[in-house]
Parts: sequence; structure tokens; C-alpha cells
Amino acid sequence: MSAVDIALWDLAAKRAGLPLAVMLGGSVRNVPAYASGGYYRPKAGAWEKAVAEEIKQNQALGFRDHKIKVGGLSIKEDAARVEAAAATIGPHGRLALDANNAYKSVAEAISAIRAFEKAAGDHGLWWVEEPLSPDDIEGHCQIARVVETAIATGELLQTRWEFRQLIERQAADIIQPDAGVLGGISEWTRVVRLAETFGIPIAPHWHANLHAHLAAASQNCLAVEHFILEKDIYNFERLLTAATRLKYKDGVVEIPNRTGIGIEFDQDRLKEYRLVD
Repeated sequence: MSAVDIALWDLAAKRAGLPLAVMLGGSVRNVPAYASGGYYRPKAGAWEKAVAEEIKQNQALGFRDHKIKVGGLSIKEDAARVEAAAATIGPHGRLALDANNAYKSVAEAISAIRAFEKAAGDHGLWWVEEPLSPDDIEGHCQIARVVETAIATGELLQTRWEFRQLIERQAADIIQPDAGVLGGISEWTRVVRLAETFGIPIAPHWHANLHAHLAAASQNCLAVEHFILEKDIYNFERLLTAATRLKYKDGVVEIPNRTGIGIEFDQDRLKEYRLVD
């Protein structure tokens, strides 16, 4: 459903001769972006050194804000990584953490977040993402009540009704809708308008090529999640012509002034991934 809905919006914008952002009521403008990464890669060296080096690479490309993984090591080991990351970023950027449902209980999650807050020191944390299973709305509610850092979740939710529960229970300070999961642009827009009504910011998950347009047509988007292609994590852009890959600089991504989403597929690349009988 997501794929069909996105394709139809793209087609409608192309027929109207408009960039998708404009079709949705926004404008062709730059959108804030953060560099996502901080995965556990043993070959990259010691954990603290690896995360610090990655952030330095992000900074060299103009990114001020960053997100790294936590939950894959002990709380003590992850706290050391957070400390190294926060020190590298310094006072002029922000650090978000993504736990990917790592913690098994509310108590464990609170203990981890407090350790990470201490490790970040005066720099603080931007948000902590998905400390528990996304289905555990009550658990996220309990965590959000007692920690200082904003709690973010929502990347795996599939309907506006699930987001309604998050909002009603005040279980998330930031919601993270993903148009590729949520049923496409139509449902994504409903969710974001709901969040706007309650003054809740959004930070969409993945798919920056698409979400940049959606963010440009929203009033409450903090930033889009950007993966540098060279990190070999989010590889969608390998399928695109070089000219239509998403441009970034100085902590923003640029909405392409082309019709629709503004991408073109590299037909030779598509052939490399074609399944044959």
C-alpha cells in the first residue's frame, strides 16, 4: 500500500508539473538533516574511537547533528561511546541515540538512559529512540515521565490509530512516522497533522529522498534522517542516477526543483538487481 500510494502522489505531482513538496502545500527549500549511523562495526576499531571518528567524518561533510546506536553493548560500554560522541560533537551540535527496542524492561531502559545522560554531560541528549518494543506504549509512557531526555518512537507503526494512542498516552515527546511503513504519503500526512494539532514535533524515519519533500510541507519537522551513501547502510541511492541523488550541505538537504519526488532510476543499475527465473 505504501509503495502504490507514494507512486500515485509522485505521478500526480509530475502531471501537475510540480515538485512533490509544492504539490503538498510546501515549498522548494532546504530541510534540516542529521547524520545517522553509529552502528556496531568491530572492524572499525575500539568502540569509542570508532564512533568519534565517524562523527568527525560527518562533521567534515557539514553535519552538526548526529545519531548513534545504543543497546548492543552493556550500559557501561555504551555510556563510554556516548561520552566520546558527545565530546566530539561539542556544544555546536546535537546527539540522538537509537536503542532499536534493546531494553527488556522499563527499569532497565531508565537505568540506561540516565547513564547516557550522565555520559553526555552538559551537552545533553537530543532524544532517545525506541528504548522498548514499539508495541509497549505504556512502557514508553512511564519512561517519558521520569527521564530528562525526549523519548522518540513510531517508525514501525502502521496507522494513525496507533499514533493516536502514543499521543493520548503522552508516550512520546517526538514521533517518527515512516511513509514507507505507514501506508504512504496519504496516511503519513494525517499522522503529521494530528501531531501538529497537539504541538508534537516529528523526526521521520529513513527515506530522506521522500521525507525531505514531506518535511518541507510540514510545520513541525525537526530534521530528516540522512545516511551518507558511503556508509553502506541505506543504499537506495545506488539505484538512482548520480544527478538525482539527494544533495546535502551544511546540515541540510536540498529539495530538488524537479517534478514529483525528483528522482530518476539508473536503468543499468536496476538490471544488476533484477531477479530472473
